[in-house]
Amino acid sequence: MNEHVTRWGVDTTVATHGHWHLALFHLALGETGRALALYDRCVRRGQSTEVTDLIDAAGLLWRIQLQEGNTGPRPTELAEAWAAHIDDAFCSFNDLHAMLAFVAARDWGRVQRLERALAQSQARPTRHGLTTRQFGLSACRALAAFGRGDDTVAITLLARLPVQAHRIGGSQAQRDVLDLTLQRAIERIRRPVERAQPERQVCIS
Repeated sequence: MNEHVTRWGVDTTVATHGHWHLALFHLALGETGRALALYDRCVRRGQSTEVTDLIDAAGLLWRIQLQEGNTGPRPTELAEAWAAHIDDAFCSFNDLHAMLAFVAARDWGRVQRLERALAQSQARPTRHGLTTRQFGLSACRALAAFGRGDDTVAITLLARLPVQAHRIGGSQAQRDVLDLTLQRAIERIRRPVERAQPERQVCIS
């Protein structure tokens, strides 16, 4: 991939997504520092407000946190950028990444706002309403539970996602964030570490 970087252009969606994939290879090697450097230099440079760029940023930061990388203040900035899309009611794939950003930033106010919006959207006779009912809301609630340290709820919700969950959108590489989160939650239950008690929040139905 490094041999083709110059062909991706600068400040383009292709360049951002190409560097996102490159960062994933670094994470596979356990190189969280290099992944963070790509986030700063390429994925989040200029702090784009394009949803496609926000998706890449949220997915990458979440994966870095799963590997216990120190993301510093980056999640807070990204959560602010995603805030304008809480009420979009457009695409469950986007909702999923908005939730990744809010949970990564521990922005529980926006987590609840998004959950509330999705709970309302699932009743609508739209494609977004259908995908929200089928898996969007459950997936987002699972991410919120994981972020609060409630691994039992996270595992239960993620394991119950229907086999058609691929219809949420995106590529397999992008949707893999759900499998990675499930694996991490299982690891935390099997090898518990000293951490605070789960942050209990009222479940909005």
